[in-house]
Order: sequence, then structure tokens, then C-alpha cells
Amino acid sequence: MNDAEAAANRRLVAASLIENSGLRDELDDQQAGRLLNWGLDRLGRKANQLASMDAEHGYQALDAYGNAIAQAMRAVNKLVGSADMGPERAAELTEALETVRDGPLPEDTRSRIHTLLDERPSLDRVDAFSRLMELLDQIKLPENQ
Repeated sequence: MNDAEAAANRRLVAASLIENSGLRDELDDQQAGRLLNWGLDRLGRKANQLASMDAEHGYQALDAYGNAIAQAMRAVNKLVGSADMGPERAAELTEALETVRDGPLPEDTRSRIHTLLDERPSLDRVDAFSRLMELLDQIKLPENQ
């Protein structure tokens, strides 16, 4: 796809993250901005990796990836908003992050997710968000797609 098509695809998918306040309604403004920036950064990196695809397939792949980012953002939002988390939250967050990463999470990351969820009832919202963002920031995209 050409640069204009790639930019248009990126704007369309980014708009869906920006406009969906349900992805961050449990967060304060600073937290919401940080989480949104995380999602937009990952989206931009993926868009760069998909630049060699034709416009239609590139958009489809980027849109699917945007949905995975939204799922991860939604999971963080829910985890910050409620201290009462069951095992389904670990599965939801793990699945979303594996899709964002384009592969399985390392075992230590999985373990950190479970530890965080076990500790969540004793964490305040600020600490919970900070720990979740540390996890998100460690999720790397494979260099070669």
C-alpha cells in the first residue's frame, strides 16, 4: 500500500481507540492518556510492519490488531476499576496480550499476571494501574512479521 493508504488505515483504526471511552472509563485522565498512548504506540508499530501489504489486507490486519489492543485496554480498565477479580480476568488479559504480542507470553509474564491478580484486592487503583502498565510496557512485537 502507498503511504497515503497506510496513513488512512492507521487513522481509521486509531479513531476507534480514541473514540471508545469504555476502554478507559474507570481511569483518571492521566491514566487514560497513558493507556491510550500505549495502544496508539503499539498500533503505529504494527502499521509500520504491515506497510508492505496491499491496502485492503493491510486494513483488515490492522483493524484486527486494533481490536486486540482494545481488548487489552478494556481488561486493564476493568482490573483497575474493580478489586474483585476472578480467574477469567487473567485469561482475558493473557489472551489480549498474546494477540497484541502476536504469540504466547513468556512464562514469567504469565506468572506476573496471576500474581498481580492475586494481589489486586490489596492494591489501590493507582498501584494496580502502575503494575498493569509495567506489564503492558514489556510486551514487544516480533521484529519480523
